[in-house]
Amino acid sequence: MTQTVTIDNVLSTSFRGYIFNATTAGGSRWRLVADKNAMPRTPVPGEVWLIRGKIRNDPRFGRQVIVDSAELTRASGRLIVGLLQGPNFPHVGEKTAQALWERFGEELYSILDVGEIDRLFEVLGPGRRAVAQASTLLDGWRRLSAEVAAYRWLDRHGFRPALARKLVDCYGADVTSKLEANPYRLIAFENWARVDDAARSIGVRDDDPRRLAAVVESVLFDRLDLKHTWTSNQELVDRINRKLSADLTEKAVTAAAEAGGAVKAHDGWMAPGVAMMERFVAERCAALVGRPPSKTVTEDVLDRHEASSGLRLTETQRAAVRMVSEQRLSLLLGGAGVGKTATLSAIVAMARDSGRTVHQIALSGRAALRMREATNYPARTIAGWLGRIEREEMKLEGRNLVIVDEASMLDLATLYRIIRALTPSCRLLLVGDPAQLPPIGFGLTLHVLATDSSIPKMELTEVMRQAKESGIPGPARAVRDGRLPSFDHFDASRSTGVSLVACNRTEIVDKVHSLLSAMGGPSQVQVIGSVKGTNDRASGSIRAINAACHETAMRDAPVLFDRFCPGEPVIWTVNDYELDLYNGSIGTVVDRVQTDEGPALEIAFDGESKLLPAYALPDLELAYAITCHKAQGSAFPKVIIPVVESRILDRTLIYTALTRAKRQVVFVGDLRALSQAIQADPASSRRDTGLGCRQKPQLVYP
Repeated sequence: MTQTVTIDNVLSTSFRGYIFNATTAGGSRWRLVADKNAMPRTPVPGEVWLIRGKIRNDPRFGRQVIVDSAELTRASGRLIVGLLQGPNFPHVGEKTAQALWERFGEELYSILDVGEIDRLFEVLGPGRRAVAQASTLLDGWRRLSAEVAAYRWLDRHGFRPALARKLVDCYGADVTSKLEANPYRLIAFENWARVDDAARSIGVRDDDPRRLAAVVESVLFDRLDLKHTWTSNQELVDRINRKLSADLTEKAVTAAAEAGGAVKAHDGWMAPGVAMMERFVAERCAALVGRPPSKTVTEDVLDRHEASSGLRLTETQRAAVRMVSEQRLSLLLGGAGVGKTATLSAIVAMARDSGRTVHQIALSGRAALRMREATNYPARTIAGWLGRIEREEMKLEGRNLVIVDEASMLDLATLYRIIRALTPSCRLLLVGDPAQLPPIGFGLTLHVLATDSSIPKMELTEVMRQAKESGIPGPARAVRDGRLPSFDHFDASRSTGVSLVACNRTEIVDKVHSLLSAMGGPSQVQVIGSVKGTNDRASGSIRAINAACHETAMRDAPVLFDRFCPGEPVIWTVNDYELDLYNGSIGTVVDRVQTDEGPALEIAFDGESKLLPAYALPDLELAYAITCHKAQGSAFPKVIIPVVESRILDRTLIYTALTRAKRQVVFVGDLRALSQAIQADPASSRRDTGLGCRQKPQLVYP
């Protein structure tokens, strides 16, 4: 099937793709399903797309089109009426769109192309509303036309059409003329070899300054992909020489610096946007630290909090509360079981008693939930909190304390956005453990700030009695310090301690499956791994463990929606504010139910029942075993850690997985691989950053 269609409505969007209804030029209405490889972006009602696909019969939804490819195209004829009343042209509406078509017909296309605003006023009339509508029509038309043109330019030169929207966002309506003038503008979106081939095909010479500057930018982007924000002179030269002849290297560095594509910093080089973010973070942190301390909380107030909460704080915990009450920027650090939660609860209570508005935020939904439970005070995901501020739904007026938990996960871009959102009266507290997994994104933040002597910080080290009884803090401290811990002999009748069940990789899945049952099942035990892998049982991967457990579940329970059985653990993998579900939310399958909108799957998330429509289920996965990144910020009674040798298995991952357990941990796998991963320096220690650069350690840029 090949048809030009107008988008009617979008039923579902996810990181996998889109489900939508559309109408052909002949008036036939279809349900279409497209993954992100087939359709470059979310379609918008009213838009016109050229669709190629296959008609398939779905047992639940009947005949639908599975999209093979989709190309945004220009509307023609009366299709422009549906387009102009769609979301791309807010406040125009059906009545105005129809009136424009009736007045101008096909001429409307040329009026919008040329931007004849006076002709539009013939229909829109006078007044402020007419001016706003005319502006919306012309701006939206230019943007959509530019995206269509970008699609065609990219296709003609062999690039992914999915780049079109990003390029329009970046370069505006004249994107194609800018690409023609300098095709190396694509270097921020595509790899060097592909962009260079396209540029050379249209006559760009070896020593063209555009080419020379771009190769340096591509090296800096390559380094960002490896999480580095700073690149030494020698590293830059070595990498340039892999892409250019050596006699052009010096000219390339000069060209990039003159074009503003590379910034000199700390005897090395940085991409300009990254340099700006690091400089901003450094300068704002220095400014916060440079302000004189406020009046501290009194001992009497702390005593009253202890009496009312029933919590007895150590002297270090009390000092941490005083620190936060005095300082504009401070860090609360500490490993497993040292009382960060109790300290955080006291800090929140003291801040509220002093009249401050407290904002508790964390990267994951699970971490935010734990903050809320620990302090009995609201907490949000960072994305949700920033979104409310950027949409102006919330203002940080008055005296505020912003607390970021699990701050070791903050990459540079996220911390930059948080600090930018702060008003002068705000205070910032970062809570975390630098020994845990580093950020997924580029740069390091808490890890660097924790080593800066100018920043007020308090590290909790005394292990609390309840945590000590679990037997976990001792081994966790050993792993944190790069030492292989001593292990208890595994005994299924025990419910505490840290054990190792040694086996080879091909036996891991069967061992984990058996232990999961023996230790109390998914309600008590979470498997936390490093490698997602495949369903191959010999791989020892997360997917293989989930597949094996699901195979067992299917023997005694019905399979719902061809994927899940009642009672199985599942994890939600995206942030969905409409469903009030966040990436990393873990729940249990209840049953299939029928709603007015169609069949749905009932899931119990942290005691709250949610009905997930069928179209949302691609964002749900089995969760007998999950990645360590998904587990970060969560806590479970017991944890099983399959040890599968890989490039991402390192000390920080093992330590983070180990400290997710409240009572018991069992490692399953190869002792040698575990020992090597613990004793080697973690990958994060080898990240090069301008913030706290090794060559010139400092917080503030020169």
